Amino acid sequence: MSSSPHRRCAVRPSLLALDAWIFDFDPAAPGGGGGAAVALDRDVGLASIAGVHRNLLLPSRSTGALIVEGLSQTPVPRPAILEAYNVEESTRYNLSNGGDGQGTLLGNMLADTVRALGATVGRWEPVPDGQWFHLRVHVVYP
Repeated sequence: MSSSPHRRCAVRPSLLALDAWIFDFDPAAPGGGGGAAVALDRDVGLASIAGVHRNLLLPSRSTGALIVEGLSQTPVPRPAILEAYNVEESTRYNLSNGGDGQGTLLGNMLADTVRALGATVGRWEPVPDGQWFHLRVHVVYP
């Protein structure tokens, strides 16, 4: 499942965990770095995104399309659920104060990813994890 030369996201299986993938966004704009670790649960159609960093040489809000390109190279190209782990400070503040994550940094990334999939968000689901959170969106395809 490696990347071909015309792809903007290089994908490789993780050596650390079964059903985990490393997405490298640097091919989209060399020198800009960026990427994510994505764990997949094929049984429920879950793509769990952790440690995401945007490519610094690309426009803001371009990460969602890169994640979709990466997903297209995995066994779960059209997930039913997307989730973001390692919720950063502003999103965590929103969720801990009763928000659903919409309009936050990670909420926007998930919404952009869903849009790039050609789908819509059916439900926003903040998931408490001790004093932390992760944010899920349930994807609805046409």
